This record gives sequence, C-alpha cells and structure tokens, in this order.
Amino acid sequence: SKHVKVIFQVGDRKTNDWNTNLGYPIEFIPQSNPYDLKINENISFQLLRGGKPLSNQLVYLGTESDGHSHDSDESHTHDEVQLRTDDSGLVEVLISSNGKWYLRTIHLVESEEEGLTHESNWASITFEIDDGSRETHSHSHNHSHGLPWYGWAVGAILLLSMIYLLMNRK
Repeated sequence: SKHVKVIFQVGDRKTNDWNTNLGYPIEFIPQSNPYDLKINENISFQLLRGGKPLSNQLVYLGTESDGHSHDSDESHTHDEVQLRTDDSGLVEVLISSNGKWYLRTIHLVESEEEGLTHESNWASITFEIDDGSRETHSHSHNHSHGLPWYGWAVGAILLLSMIYLLMNRK
C-alpha cells in the first residue's frame, strides 16, 4: 500500500494543516511548517506506523532542485540521502536549496494472513522550498492578458442574439 502526502502553500495565509495526521497505516508528520523554512535550516519529521513512532527505519531524502525537470527524455538519477529515524521516530533534514523535496520509506513486515508472506507499506511526503531568492513571475496591473470582462460580456450578448435570430427565422 502507498500512503502519499503533499504539502503546499497557497496564498500568504498560513494554517496548521501541514501537521495533520491523516491516520494512514504509515505516514510522515512534519514537526514545523515547511513553508517557514529558509535554505540551510533543518526540519524534523516524525514517522508513525499504526499511530506510533517507528524507530530505526530507513528513510530516503531527495530533491528536485532549481533547474531540474522531468520534461526531457534524457535519463538521469536522483541523488538520495539515506537516513534513519531515531528512537522517537524522528528524522532531521537539512534544507540546502530551493526546490521540491521529499522523504520516502518502505516498511516491510511478515504477514500472518493466509496466502501472504509480507505486508509492504510505502510512505512519502513532498513539499517545496522557495526562500524568495529565485526569480518568480509576478503580475503588474499595468498590462493586460486579453479582453477585459466587458469585452467578453458584449461578445456573449452578440453571440446569444445571433443564435436567437437564427433559431427564430421564418
């Protein structure tokens, strides 16, 4: 089973939704808001299995940093770092660059269910860091992206009038 979590910030208003425990069989819980982070700061995540801290679990940390994309057919590898959770299920991560970051793990246990040998639970969490140092697209109110709203309104009225006249022709 895969248990995926993505945290993203929309707008300027920050909430505490980032630390919601979704009750998955296995999941990462951030210990602080990833969107408060700056480059070269640490963030901790707690890994829970069945709602309890999972200690000594192998966790992979990876990033898709600035300038990297999956748009080309060019083959590449991701440089992942292997980490282990401590006795409290915590793993600490140093954020070294802007970009998309993720943690992932696979927890495999022997199954007592007839016909099965193992139960595999995968967990991941993804978030993005942007400390404001990279160039972003912003909108100035001094330019236009097309027709103003009233242009669309006049066009819609004309179109509806033409359809009405065509439908009621004798």
